[in-house]
Amino acid sequence: MTRRLVTAVLLIAGARSALADGGTIIARDKIGGLVITTFASALRTGVVDLSVMVQNPEGLDPVLDAAVELTLTAPDGREITTVATQAQAQNKLLYAVPVTLDQPGRWTLSMVVSRTGMSVSIGARFEVAASSAVKYWKYLAIPPAFLLLFTLHQWLWRRQGRQ
Repeated sequence: MTRRLVTAVLLIAGARSALADGGTIIARDKIGGLVITTFASALRTGVVDLSVMVQNPEGLDPVLDAAVELTLTAPDGREITTVATQAQAQNKLLYAVPVTLDQPGRWTLSMVVSRTGMSVSIGARFEVAASSAVKYWKYLAIPPAFLLLFTLHQWLWRRQGRQ
């Protein structure tokens, strides 16, 4: 009985941290005969995988012959323009591109999706948080500090033993 209870508690606790594909929807819009959904792997500073799914509105079949251009505007006004492709995506139903978001704050995304003589634009705003590693640097520094102290202790102990 207790073994089942412990297993159930562990499964429930583990399910909370399971983030499926880890993607956050930044924008979703039906425009110009297309349904466009944009995902981000994690909205933190550093390299972020931006993925775009383009679908037909009837039946939501994926569109695999589009060109997707992204323009990101940083909080300080600097722009990053890039092209998302299926070659860069793990899931070949998506168009993806890795982008380095180097500043926390509110970013703006402008996207142009082109397909056989038709072009549509969509925009979104999203918040980027500071990287977790920067936030917890003191805690991450503790193991190397203890390792350094242990090494120093051992070196001094052996040196004292020789004399």
